[in-house]
Amino acid sequence: MRATPARSGRTHARLSGSPAESPAVAASYEIDPLCFAALPAHDLATLSIGLTEDFDSCDVDDTRALFRSRMAALGTMVRSCEPVSHETGAAM
Repeated sequence: MRATPARSGRTHARLSGSPAESPAVAASYEIDPLCFAALPAHDLATLSIGLTEDFDSCDVDDTRALFRSRMAALGTMVRSCEPVSHETGAAM
């Protein structure tokens, strides 16, 4: 099953409720929450997704099955949804 162009009132409502300037977050900035209402529709079938379960260094065995099932479902709606590997060295 391929996705049709994505445009959802719920998505716009969620996005417009998220942006906010916060003195506690140095990277935050003021934004008009209504700017998300004018987003163009996009065909999800053109989207390519690279994913990682745990950045190759985290112990997340309890959540892998759920993540994999969700990525498999998402993979039916997009052009590609494939694992990628990150070279993090001894990050942990």
